[in-house]
Amino acid sequence: MGYTFQGFIGTPEVLEAASIRLRHSKIVPLTGALAVVPIGDELQDEMNADEGRLLELWDILTDRIEAFGVELSEHGRVAYVEADYFGGTGDQGCVVWEHGRELLREVRADKAINHALRLLGVQTAEGEADEFDTVGMGRHRRVESWLSK
Repeated sequence: MGYTFQGFIGTPEVLEAASIRLRHSKIVPLTGALAVVPIGDELQDEMNADEGRLLELWDILTDRIEAFGVELSEHGRVAYVEADYFGGTGDQGCVVWEHGRELLREVRADKAINHALRLLGVQTAEGEADEFDTVGMGRHRRVESWLSK
């Protein structure tokens, strides 16, 4: 079974700036105080406006999506994460910003999403395997599933 996700993670208040500016953005609550804005095809197209340049080693992170993450971070700490797995193999990455400053960047790194979630204040809950499970990031296996709920 595969897993793919690309999107921003932060508090709903921080992510609200995305929903105000981008008509294809959708804020989806996670467990706890965080939420996600999944980046599906329509939002990706809207953010890139046919001008985005893919950053080296990333699946969909472009200079335009990154610039938007920096903008969002003016409202508070925010992370961009992406993951692509199939049959137990794959990779993930993250970038975390706060007030326009990059705090963490991990490209194709093991546990990158957990590291980002930790910087967003998530602690592994009792009975959960890690931060990823604690906030419920595994409840949908594809970006489209996050958007259809």
